[in-house]
Amino acid sequence: MVTFRSNPPPEPPLLKIEPFKGMNTSVTPTQIDESQSPDMLNMNIDERGALKKRTGYERVYVQSLGAGKINGIFHWNNKTIISHGGKLYGTEGVPTLNTRSQTWEDDNLNEKWEG
Repeated sequence: MVTFRSNPPPEPPLLKIEPFKGMNTSVTPTQIDESQSPDMLNMNIDERGALKKRTGYERVYVQSLGAGKINGIFHWNNKTIISHGGKLYGTEGVPTLNTRSQTWEDDNLNEKWEG
């Protein structure tokens, strides 16, 4: 029986685009400059101008915290603290779908919170 050995295909060369000029939807994709993109789905540009894949999101709490936006999410002292609508919500450790939340209310949110 004859066996053939083949080498793996070579890695494609790295395509370096400098400077990256962003997305261009004003003309057809075949007419844009090489430093532009016709579609930037699920991509972010960092402060240096480098492209990064958008990481997406995951639902942490089954129930909604209510109307309004979340003002901030922080990890502090092995707790996850969520600021929403003048209230602070916290969980022990990294929250999961079964994590129960606690609520704190205070008019002075600059106060230092202790364990």
